[in-house]
Amino acid sequence: MPKSTVVVVAWARTRMVIKGDFEPQLFERIVAHELVHQFQMKILKGRMLGLMLGMQRIPNGFIEGGAEYLTGLRLPHTRSDIRDDQMRMLASDIHTMPPWELLMSDGANGYVAWKMVFNFLDAKFGPGTGVKFHVQGIKGKGDLGLLLYSLSKGVLGNPTKNSE
Repeated sequence: MPKSTVVVVAWARTRMVIKGDFEPQLFERIVAHELVHQFQMKILKGRMLGLMLGMQRIPNGFIEGGAEYLTGLRLPHTRSDIRDDQMRMLASDIHTMPPWELLMSDGANGYVAWKMVFNFLDAKFGPGTGVKFHVQGIKGKGDLGLLLYSLSKGVLGNPTKNSE
């Protein structure tokens, strides 16, 4: 395989191609992340028509951040992981946290910012809340803001209606 090969999952055929010379721990994380995309695609295939016609929308960051979050449940980041460092820097100052509109428009680093949303839900509302948010969001169980409102039992409000 050429050195320029990158890790991808082809949406239509659910294939994975991966460069084989990563460090074993990193290789395992990358494969797990890409396998999460396989899981996401199985769910999304039922919604493809609505997504293609633009009647429904899922931010790309929601997909990538969800893959990072779900991978991290099984294979936590190492202390020196780049994305973990990015999360710490982003969370260090409330002024650097992206607003809901930026998350929804893919204006923030989705791998990091959306993963923080899932982690926050688990920390604040119990383990598994982030998984419910991700799976129900991909299944199209309503607007993501309304889904946050529902899973938090109203504590977080609906950021789609009022992002304050």
